[in-house]
Amino acid sequence: MADPQADEDHDETTFVCNEGAYRYVRLPFGLSNAPETFQLAIDMILRGLKWKSCLVYLDDIIVFSRSAGEHVEHLREVFTALCGAGVSLKAKKCHLSPEGVGYLGHIVGRGELKMEDKNVRGLKEASPPRSKKDIRTVVPQKT
Repeated sequence: MADPQADEDHDETTFVCNEGAYRYVRLPFGLSNAPETFQLAIDMILRGLKWKSCLVYLDDIIVFSRSAGEHVEHLREVFTALCGAGVSLKAKKCHLSPEGVGYLGHIVGRGELKMEDKNVRGLKEASPPRSKKDIRTVVPQKT
């Protein structure tokens, strides 16, 4: 994989203001293709581990295992791959071996996959439509 901090790429993100010229040395997430570029980089870094022991969506990595011993080994593999590529993690955002974890609107854990309550609350609390107008607001009509 190409060096994400390659000197020849720094000029691509240079901007000038009244106090001088500034350039990024890391990938800024404000650029239009930054999320896709970051996703591709993480996919390349974890290419042998995805779907075997982890799943990735942008900056969310979930590591899964069948046993505690296997989980330690999977974590070691993921951390080694990330460290080898120069990726750092923020410790307070890492959750190691929880009973369940929120991931992309679901709760994953102990062989279960559930929807997060906040995502179904609106459906549970909705009252049934009582008129044609109510139905039109719930189900948009094709024009």
